[in-house]
Formats: sequence, C-alpha cells, structure tokens
Amino acid sequence: MLRETASRYGATVTYADLAEAVQHRSGVHTHAQQRTWLAQVLKLVATACHGRGLPPLTALAVNAQDGRVGVAYDSVLQLTGEPPFATKSER
Repeated sequence: MLRETASRYGATVTYADLAEAVQHRSGVHTHAQQRTWLAQVLKLVATACHGRGLPPLTALAVNAQDGRVGVAYDSVLQLTGEPPFATKSER
C-alpha cells in the first residue's frame, strides 16, 4: 500500500487505513489496537527502504487528525543518524 501511495503525487495514508490494508493483504488479523503492532511493521519497512537506498516510504503514513507522521517515524531518523523530533510540531 505504501508503494501505491507513493505513486500518487502528494498522497498519504492514515495509520488506520494502513493497518487495515496490512491485515487484509497479509491474511493475518488481530483485534489488538494498531498502536501495539503497526510501529514494528513500519520499522521493518524503514529498515528495508534504508538498506536498498530508497526513500523512507514510512513518511507517507500519517495521523488522521493532523496529517503528521507519528513516533513510528523515529525509526527512520534513527537509521539515518538523525535525532528524534523534539516536539510534535516538528513532525
């Protein structure tokens, strides 16, 4: 889903929609709240993108309320040697 989102100019996907798509496409379903598992999925994606020299597709996953990346994006910053965002407004 993130690759599809990246193919559309200016597009993003909410964490909720991404979590639903991950479950649907993988065939693995859970009743656990997405915040308990989606960050780990995004960390795997960030690691794979970084290892292949690709842009961080995880930047396309955002909070529905404010359209900003969440704490899951910190794994991208960590991989690139950048410090985590100090405030929510920096996201």
